[in-house]
Amino acid sequence: IPSSGEPSWNEGVYTAPTFEADGYTTYTCTVCGETDVDVNEGSMLVGVAQIGQQTYPTLAAAMAAVQNGETIILLENNDENIAYTQLKNVAFTIDGNGKTFSGEITITGTKKTTNDGTGLTFRNVNFVADKNSMAFVYTVKSSFAKFITVENCTFNANGYSTVYGLYLRHAYDIVIKDTVVDGLYDIAYGQSAVTRLTAENVTATNVTYGFWMPYGTEMNFKNL
Repeated sequence: IPSSGEPSWNEGVYTAPTFEADGYTTYTCTVCGETDVDVNEGSMLVGVAQIGQQTYPTLAAAMAAVQNGETIILLENNDENIAYTQLKNVAFTIDGNGKTFSGEITITGTKKTTNDGTGLTFRNVNFVADKNSMAFVYTVKSSFAKFITVENCTFNANGYSTVYGLYLRHAYDIVIKDTVVDGLYDIAYGQSAVTRLTAENVTATNVTYGFWMPYGTEMNFKNL
């Protein structure tokens, strides 16, 4: 320490917040090497989604990292709007863990009509609308999104109008089962060709059209 008795601090080294701790800056005295920490410089990150032991700040980040056979678990209610492109040999599950999802997921397929190992399952998700004219799951035209399953989920329009559960364009192998729906405009709407859709054990109230599939083939409905 200088003869004045006052330390001479450097500019400090910043450590960003993590999922386990707040951010902080460590200052070091340029004379004696003493350190001082200024804490609470950036709040601890909140994990929104988790794969195994790894936590992610957004559902989109988890979907970008997920590998074949893995499950993404929602840790918080979520309202992200996400664009996801299916990958060959990557089939995974989003487990809502009883949380609410109020965003929209746009799925682009692999542009292959045959089974190439891709797939996405929504399980235990509470889909709740937060605006008019939305679709919780939307498939991009002519991209052949496929093997999309919704099971043990709920859909609630929450008083909003023209809310779609699934808005499907050139989609294949869609399954909706063990699901409860309230207030939707359509549970599933096939704006373009939809091939092989199965709906089983779906309970619906206050729904305008239900399953509207003007271009659908190989439709299978049971216990609706």
